[in-house]
Amino acid sequence: MVSGLDDADLQRPTRCRGWLVADLLFHVLCDAQRALVALASPAEGPADVDDVSYWRAFAGGSSDATRVAVATMDGLLSDDAVRPAGWNDPEYLLKATGRLPLSDRDRRDLGEAAGWFPLLG
Repeated sequence: MVSGLDDADLQRPTRCRGWLVADLLFHVLCDAQRALVALASPAEGPADVDDVSYWRAFAGGSSDATRVAVATMDGLLSDDAVRPAGWNDPEYLLKATGRLPLSDRDRRDLGEAAGWFPLLG
């Protein structure tokens, strides 16, 4: 996917403000490496959650986790785009990740930026 990129491609900006393509690729690589280490590291005792119940702790969203997630989505969204005023943080995160579809009104309010959704998915 990225093997065909040349130096000029790697120096292009991304929708993550202040990040070049090379920066973003390195960030993703490091996250993948951290995940491999975490998955290969033994834990003491039996598991206390499974792959589904792990995420339930985030369902209500702690204020810190929500702030970080919202800031991440804001960073992926163009400086020119403004999220609709009617969206609360959980709705914004659900729509930004494609877990809740954009309504016709959302598309109208977002304009061209509606084509960037989901920001992650």
